[in-house]
Amino acid sequence: MEQITLNAIRDNAEQTEHNFFSDDFALIMDSAYLGRQFITLNQPYQEQGGRLLRVLSGEATYNINMENSVLRPNMVIFVPDGSIVEIRGYSDDYRAQVMPILDMPAERTQHDPLCLQLSQQDGSRIGHYFQLAWEIVHKPRYSLDTLRFLQMALLNDLKNIELTEP
Repeated sequence: MEQITLNAIRDNAEQTEHNFFSDDFALIMDSAYLGRQFITLNQPYQEQGGRLLRVLSGEATYNINMENSVLRPNMVIFVPDGSIVEIRGYSDDYRAQVMPILDMPAERTQHDPLCLQLSQQDGSRIGHYFQLAWEIVHKPRYSLDTLRFLQMALLNDLKNIELTEP
């Protein structure tokens, strides 16, 4: 079984105005500019480090830890470290944002996959977290601690959205 790692993504994608890669962190603001050559459909991968994915357009079918999910616009999914992920298919117009979750205290992170359909208001707010992360990594000397705290706030916000879903 292959592993999805920061190095695998960085080695198979080019740095563009939509992608950011460093030795410590990667941020994909639009997967349409990532290239799809490093992920094989119907091939299970083991997630190395958690990932947060926000769907911008189109549709994709994933299997995460033996649970099927159809991802559509304004959905967000958190895939915890060690999860088994299989991408079953995606539409030609599928685009997403992807942010790896940095190491943080165990009590501060989500341990189970989380898939939420966001309201327009919540989706917009979650988009601001991605935009803020983008701004942070483009500072001359960005701080991983700042990103870690931003991610803690983002995961907490998602947990609150999950708890208030009807």
